[in-house]
This record gives sequence, structure tokens and C-alpha cells, in this order.
Amino acid sequence: FTISQVGLVRHWRRDRRPRWRARAVLNATGAVMTGVAVVVFVSTKFLAGAWVVVIAVPLLMVLFARVETYYAQVASELRLGQTPPPPRARESIVLVPVSTVNLLTTRALSAALSLGDRVIALDVACDEEEQQQIQLQWRAWNPGIELEVLISPQRALVRSVLHYLESLDRGDSEVTVLIAEIEPRKRRHEILHNQRGALLAAALGARADVVVARLPFRLHD
Repeated sequence: FTISQVGLVRHWRRDRRPRWRARAVLNATGAVMTGVAVVVFVSTKFLAGAWVVVIAVPLLMVLFARVETYYAQVASELRLGQTPPPPRARESIVLVPVSTVNLLTTRALSAALSLGDRVIALDVACDEEEQQQIQLQWRAWNPGIELEVLISPQRALVRSVLHYLESLDRGDSEVTVLIAEIEPRKRRHEILHNQRGALLAAALGARADVVVARLPFRLHD
């Protein structure tokens, strides 16, 4: 009550509505009376439990101040209350991690073609011989989409894609990584499929310069 009364005194001094002085005096009187009560209560009941209030109230005030500061920072970042610049279209590059040529690959690339101006398929090979085999299979399929085969002896998809993003000449383009994932009908079957897509999405989620899209492929539909 003491804090709220002091807050009202500050409010009336800042707002200065008609008869604000009388209202400020009334609230100041209330602040003094409740403040005296607090001093009496703390001095006589400190060891009986009043110490909890002495600790809890300042901590709550600090917490509320931190929360208010955080929301003020968010509002500043979002420019709330201001007119933002108009949206503008940018060229879009869609990267699609693939493995073998199958229906999942077709679905993913079809979705990517609908999303972006330029689509690049990414695959990972453990050595140059496997890289050539993947490229031959891709040319035989001939989907009309660019393929980049990244070499990683450990077949580290996440690390390879992150390195490729760093080396990509993107200019002012918006980059989207489309991750196609197998979604089995029964949840217990999820352990039978690798989780590279989820790991890649988690790694890319920390980047603000990449849009992450996930495309589920539901089995047995």
C-alpha cells in the first residue's frame, strides 16, 4: 500500500489534472500512514516472519522492473507505435538437403520450386568416388535442378550444410532451407528413421539470416 500511494503521488504530479494537489496530499498522507505501519510491523515482528516481507518485496520490485525493461526493449526492436517501412520482394534461394532419388526428393523439390526463384539440392558424399556416383544418378534423373554434392568423410550433414551456407554467394537474396522429413503413422516407428532433419533444423534455428521450412512426408497416407 505504501508503494502504491507513493506511485499515485508521482502520477498526480506528472498528470496535473484539476485538483491534483488535493489528491496528491491525500495519497501522500496515506503513504506516510502505511509507511509508519510498515516500520512498526517490521521492528516488532521481524524475527516472527516480517523478514520475509523485507526480502520478498524488494526482490519483486526488481523482478517487475526487469520485466518492464525487457518489454520496453522488445517494443523498441519491433518499433511498436511507429509506421514500419513497406515490405519488399527479394530473390529467394531454396536449399533442399536430399539423400537418394526417390518420391520424398520429388516432393521436396516440387515444394521448393513453388517457394523460390532458385533451387539448389544438397547431398553429402564421403569421398570423390561417391560424389561422382551421386552426380551421375542425378544427371540420369535430370530434374532440371542444380545439385551440390558436399564431401564429408563422416557424412556430417549438419556441418556440411552450415559450411555451404557460409560459402554461398547469396547477395541480397532470402535463403530458405527446406527440410523434408519422413513422418511415420505410428510414433514408435520414429526411432527407426534418422533424425538428421531435426538436428539440422535445430542448428539452423540459431541463425537469423535463414528461413527454416520443414516438409513432412506422411507414410501410409
